[in-house]
Amino acid sequence: MAESASDSDCSETSKLSLSLSCESSSFEEELDTVLEKPTVTPYQFEPYLSDSTESDSDHHSTPNDEENPDENRLNNTDWCSCGHCAPMPLPGECRCCTEINVISDLLEKDGVQCITDHQGFEPVCLNPYVLETAYNQYKQQYNHEIPNPSQRYRYTSYRQLVRWAWGYLGKNVRVVLSSCAVNQIRNRFPSPQDNYVGFKESE
Repeated sequence: MAESASDSDCSETSKLSLSLSCESSSFEEELDTVLEKPTVTPYQFEPYLSDSTESDSDHHSTPNDEENPDENRLNNTDWCSCGHCAPMPLPGECRCCTEINVISDLLEKDGVQCITDHQGFEPVCLNPYVLETAYNQYKQQYNHEIPNPSQRYRYTSYRQLVRWAWGYLGKNVRVVLSSCAVNQIRNRFPSPQDNYVGFKESE
């Protein structure tokens, strides 16, 4: 007996529904399986606890355990690579221009060994007209006057070197200048009493 068109459609619809139902069930089972398996194991990448019973103090020396390496720089210029540094009174001031990254970058760009040989050092840091102009701007901005001409030139020259090499440092931020640059500035604008103020940390 031949099936009617209506019976055939119903049969096909039933098969399609059963097929979708089976596929959906299979998909949900696979999804559950994936969700049950975490992709990252907790603490998988954490370092293992060392079996050593030695304390950290056995591996890391404290400041009291070793001599301050800067102390070895006093009364010599073994730390100088540019050839123009001079011994400084404080260990922290014994710095060569080649050891200061921002100044070392200037040396590399200009192809010189010392910042005092850089073509920009003379006009930026030693030219009296440039220093007078820079000092007038400083005096106007901070309302601070330095009566002694040599001291005024030295102070302004230090500021010029910082502005040239570092740009803007920010309030109460100070940096150590290289021995070669400091001594070149002091030689150009000396103190009659040989009385110079060294580096001071910001308060």
